[in-house]
Amino acid sequence: MILIDAGPLVALNDKRDSAHSLCQQATARLQREPLVTTWPCVAEAFYLLGSSGGFRLQESFWKMWRDRFVDFIDLTIDEADFSGTLMERYRDLPMDLADATLVAVADNRGWRKVLTLDSHFFAYRCRDGSSLDIVLPT
Repeated sequence: MILIDAGPLVALNDKRDSAHSLCQQATARLQREPLVTTWPCVAEAFYLLGSSGGFRLQESFWKMWRDRFVDFIDLTIDEADFSGTLMERYRDLPMDLADATLVAVADNRGWRKVLTLDSHFFAYRCRDGSSLDIVLPT
């Protein structure tokens, strides 16, 4: 499983985004592994897509989900609780809710790969002190 952040989700759906082609190449490279994201990342991506291109781009994102290109997962109670702990721990970066949920899911489920455009993920740590395997589009 590869966790995917809101930034790449936006870039994949908005051809005008500067990271669009890089994110397409990255997901093509990773095509054998399922992409999953959390509902806070979904909400952030929908907001950003709506702001930049309206419903047309939001509909493109829905199509990604319908086509099973990406799955939206629910948080467990432990993951939701740990998200709050993480936001407090990394408040100086700061860490937003979407990022916190990805780290909490990575920690709880052992899914360490995260596709993101956000360099803050290099600083984030799981409960055991381990880092995440950051997949950046290159």
